Amino acid sequence: MQITRRGFGATLGALAVVGVAAHGQAGPTRLRRFGVQAGIVREALAADFDGSLARLAALGITTIELQWYGGNFGRSPQQIRRACDAAGIRVTSALVRAGAVLVGWPRHLEALHVLGASHLVVVNLTEDEAQSIDDWREWADRFSTAGAAARKADLWLGLHNEPHFVTPLEGRIPYDEFIARSNPETVALSMDAANMIRGGGDPIAYLRRHPARYRSGHLKDLTPAGIVGGRFGEGRLPLQAVLDAMPTQARNDLFLEHPLGADPFGELARIARLVA
Repeated sequence: MQITRRGFGATLGALAVVGVAAHGQAGPTRLRRFGVQAGIVREALAADFDGSLARLAALGITTIELQWYGGNFGRSPQQIRRACDAAGIRVTSALVRAGAVLVGWPRHLEALHVLGASHLVVVNLTEDEAQSIDDWREWADRFSTAGAAARKADLWLGLHNEPHFVTPLEGRIPYDEFIARSNPETVALSMDAANMIRGGGDPIAYLRRHPARYRSGHLKDLTPAGIVGGRFGEGRLPLQAVLDAMPTQARNDLFLEHPLGADPFGELARIARLVA
């Protein structure tokens, strides 16, 4: 069912209890590796790519996830790799649209090797792309096939979750159908805990149920009304509890995807002091 405001609050409250129980008290989130999703600094990167990478590195940011669509800042994979190497930042993941697994997949894998990344993550399966449970099952099969090619190249194909993934469709949870149908040896998952809660799901339950499947994730905070935004680390998402539930391989590839406002690098400096 669709999550209500009351149900949303109950879900967050339950997750907050988990965090307190694990640590004795609520505390600031700490990340072993601090990474960012390129979209949150897109304007800065578009204006001064090399300089912005250097500013990110100066804040202790060591990894970045690219949005491998929308022009890639007008740069080739080789150019992006050289710029990131010069700044001391690694591209470990890139987001793609779902159509990438259907057209040009070998070329995407080749670009990933050039970048030095290990994960290519489909950002969404929209309601138009997956209108029925049978569609979700077919996508799972397509991912399994594309994922097999990725594994042969020592790479991973993953799926990032959006809120509607856990909204019932034809009496079933589409995300559950995808997880059950896709090959765990060739298809990974990327956990967006905020999106999971926004849709009415429990990210900690999924992380504990499928620890081997999750290999990366996004971190963003939620306002009291359940909207992405506000001041990161001071919202309703139990960040520490989510991190505790993350398997090691996913915790090492977490990317901040929180809106940063008018002073992105100033806000990133604050968040770096908070989590790194």
